[in-house]
Amino acid sequence: MATKSLSIRIDEKMLDEMPREKMQQMMQDLKKNRIMLINIHGAKCVGIDAIPVIVEVDVATGIGIHLVGLADAAIKESLLRIVTSLQALGFRIPGRKIVINLAPADMHKKGSGYDLPIALGIIAASAQRELPLLDRYLIMGELGLDGTVREVSGALPTVELAAKNGMEGCILPRSSALEASEYGDIDVYGVETMEEVMPVLDILYMTRVQKERFFNEADYIR
Repeated sequence: MATKSLSIRIDEKMLDEMPREKMQQMMQDLKKNRIMLINIHGAKCVGIDAIPVIVEVDVATGIGIHLVGLADAAIKESLLRIVTSLQALGFRIPGRKIVINLAPADMHKKGSGYDLPIALGIIAASAQRELPLLDRYLIMGELGLDGTVREVSGALPTVELAAKNGMEGCILPRSSALEASEYGDIDVYGVETMEEVMPVLDILYMTRVQKERFFNEADYIR
């Protein structure tokens, strides 16, 4: 995950003499104006194989939500669905320019499976939740308007791709994760709502044994 932030030089003497209220306001302004680029790993299925797709989300100065990267109509229509889902779960849509790129840009992508990685990218890029290890998991899933995560196709080749590329694991819709439960080389998490993704990403420092104890057998596929 790459992060870009505003660069500012502050004189130490100035900080010592600055009133506490003014310092707090300055720090809030810096956080408000922070610019971040987030990368999330996804996949595109071609036949029985999966190809890596990087979902890049950038929040910067400006307005509007812009989706690029040869996305089909289903992906373009997902933006309203993603916004509604985020708001239903209490997240805000930053009043800034959001650029979403599906890389590589010269390859057509289709389907609704990029909903979940795009939504998580918006959350992380707008600093609403700290997800520092987001780029270590391959994540796919369609979102409902209430934040539920719906089944996507190609679970097994997606999991195989994640293992081949050295990812720590996969986060997939529960029913899709069960399809790949026999593949034993990588951890797979099955989720039913976007809220269930957060604790998975928050406990990435846990050991495998600790994860198995935290999640029940139905959710922690392996």
